[in-house]
Amino acid sequence: MPALRYHSPTLRPFDRLRDRKLRLLAFIRGFSRAMFVSSLHVPVSPVFVRLNRSKSCILLINHGPNGLTEAVLEPYSGPSCTDGHSRELFIPFDRMREDDMAVLDAEALDFWEENGYVVVPEAVPPENCREAEAAVWAFLGMDAADAETWYPDPPRPGIMVEMYQNQALWNNRQHPRVHGAFADVWETEKLWVSFDRASLNPPERPGFSFKGPYLHWDISLEDPSRFMVQGVLYLSDTAANQGAFTCIPGFHRRIGAWLETLSDDDDPKRCMQEEFGHQAKPIAGREGDLVIWHSLLPHGSSPNSAERPRIVQYITMSPAKEDDDSLRESRIQGWRERLTGLGKNQREKEHLEGGTARLTPLGRKLLGLDRWQHGQ
Repeated sequence: MPALRYHSPTLRPFDRLRDRKLRLLAFIRGFSRAMFVSSLHVPVSPVFVRLNRSKSCILLINHGPNGLTEAVLEPYSGPSCTDGHSRELFIPFDRMREDDMAVLDAEALDFWEENGYVVVPEAVPPENCREAEAAVWAFLGMDAADAETWYPDPPRPGIMVEMYQNQALWNNRQHPRVHGAFADVWETEKLWVSFDRASLNPPERPGFSFKGPYLHWDISLEDPSRFMVQGVLYLSDTAANQGAFTCIPGFHRRIGAWLETLSDDDDPKRCMQEEFGHQAKPIAGREGDLVIWHSLLPHGSSPNSAERPRIVQYITMSPAKEDDDSLRESRIQGWRERLTGLGKNQREKEHLEGGTARLTPLGRKLLGLDRWQHGQ
């Protein structure tokens, strides 16, 4: 493996970064690959890096008059050394990232870790949003220009739109910037995308009030150390009062200690709403913005007091389970036969109408139709 070299005369000196996290991107522009070393505390040089369990290299930190100026990643085949003057790291091959695939910078990742959510601006282009929004209107049989059609009789049971396999939804799922953002959060590119649905939350008016969902969790709280993420894509500009996604920032960092204070008879959701509901924050966004949040954050939608509906698409990704052939085949069947998502796999409206979504090479991997190759 050739040496990978990263040189920057503008890097901040180590003394300014002491006791903080430093992310190093070691690369050489002549190569198309890049290595992203995340959550690395300020190291002393050298740093021994193991790639998978067989190949190793050494990260040499060179200092100049103003601090760190160069980091060199070189092949290494000697014994590992952890004698207090070096540090050993394990970095799987799937941490190897395309240089142009990184979406979240260090500031965004720090915000993510602190608050448990992050807004990815312009995750998809405007035309993708407009096509997906038009698909939602058409699926519901509503007219975007006629507010009376937003309130059918009988009323809809909630704000969710039970469409899962529309081409416009898949276009957003397989957009490289969406995948790149989830890859940054998960620290791996080998992901599968969820078969999530859309949502239309119209403004409140006499005879129509918001029915929820209010602040809640979508995962079990039995293991508060569990890491899962979720996401919502704004298909149009969404103000804070327009039924925006709402969460309690930072709650993922204190939920474990808080759960210990509850009795067996306490309802965590009710207690959370009573104690912390006033801390809920609506997250406004522009057309094409993607909000990713930690699943341990209490979250929900909110009442819409604006003039236009809030229209969104839910998207999340998680590490691919390529060894689970049954699950992989079920996902492929769900896509091919246009079945409902979220594990229901039912033959409903989309199964009877339309065609199977076309997938890009990235989309085929995110579905499970093609496997992620070793090292990608």
